[in-house]
Amino acid sequence: QNAGADCINVINTVGPGMIININTGYPVLGSLKGGISGDAILPLTVRYVYDLYKHLSIPIIGTGGISNAEAAIQVLMAGAKLFGVGTAVYTIGISVFRDINNGIVKFMKDNKIEDLDEIIGISHRLNKKGRYYFVFKKNYGKKSIYKEHLLSEKPGFVVRNVIRIVDDENYYVRQIYLNFLREDRPIPGQFYMLWLPGKDFKPYSVLSLKDKTIGFAIMKRGRFSQEIFDIEIGHPIGILGPLGNGFNLSKNNYLLLAGGIGLAPLLFAAEELVIMNKKVTLVFGVKTEIDLKWFEKYAEGKIDESLKKIEIIFVTEDGTRGKKGLITDYIEEIANKVNPDFALICGPELFIKRSAEICLSLGINGEASIERMMKCGIGLCGSCVLDDNGTRVCKDGPVFSFNEILGFREFGNYKRDESGRIIGI
Repeated sequence: QNAGADCINVINTVGPGMIININTGYPVLGSLKGGISGDAILPLTVRYVYDLYKHLSIPIIGTGGISNAEAAIQVLMAGAKLFGVGTAVYTIGISVFRDINNGIVKFMKDNKIEDLDEIIGISHRLNKKGRYYFVFKKNYGKKSIYKEHLLSEKPGFVVRNVIRIVDDENYYVRQIYLNFLREDRPIPGQFYMLWLPGKDFKPYSVLSLKDKTIGFAIMKRGRFSQEIFDIEIGHPIGILGPLGNGFNLSKNNYLLLAGGIGLAPLLFAAEELVIMNKKVTLVFGVKTEIDLKWFEKYAEGKIDESLKKIEIIFVTEDGTRGKKGLITDYIEEIANKVNPDFALICGPELFIKRSAEICLSLGINGEASIERMMKCGIGLCGSCVLDDNGTRVCKDGPVFSFNEILGFREFGNYKRDESGRIIGI
């Protein structure tokens, strides 16, 4: 490219290799060794096209091992602008060109692809869990128009569109609301895997469910959540769920203890409890008043009277709003006042553990929704297993009783990262 080439052809042939005639015991080729071509080298062609595409700005022609439409499409997805056919002309015949062309046309028609450029280099725009889902942004003047092609959904996921977005002043917690038409109504405490096509998928508890709309609260704290903050209304998001178990809503008088973003599933629980005419006291604790802004935005968007039926107590560590200190400093005082018969907790692990201990010491039983590293959400990968007994947070939880919580050796002491290594709380 630096020398002025207009394009580059890769890889054509590798080797040298050797084939021996077992009847004579002598190499087949008169020169003993020779180039290797044909189907056997396709994986190498795809690999080198993929590697070069990251470094070159000139077009790449992918050649080597292309004898059918699928092979050609692989090379295009790796980044080749064109593909070359060689050995297949001899092994199949000149009809191979027609067959490959017809196969690509069928693939495009089946998957609603209008322009081949839509798949050229697509492998670089998807992660290792890549799905055939293309969202291309085309700018026409000041308008941004999305053209979407759903080629094949991830099994189990249903794709919905974002119909409302609410950001707080800090741009730190975003509420997203999707159209929800499924009959599977989640129980407060259950969660969904949210999938951004072409990116990744992560677990999130339900914030709200009403009027065929399901809401989630996303705190900005990693690459996936940052992607959520970059989307716009109308963007497609896949949902898988509801997953896990939910809270016990059969009692009459509830004390809800929420730390930080742990408020989300408890707000959904509060909504349902109010509908069931249950008494609810919600205690929400954060570091400082500004961390309450996303809840205020949530409250502003409510069109019913449910929040007015809930006693809400704020606790901030610096005392800028409500009570000063930690929620755990006031559990006994509040419990003596409202006399709950059940408690629900969600938030940081140490907060959950200490709150559960206090509640049990006061004779108040309850449940907590906990968070752990979760990759699949359906009990297959084992990344969310607690202790050595095989308890999976995604399948056996995420809601556990206080006694179960306090019985876990790991909980409140350490977590594990994506590779399973122990990390601090």
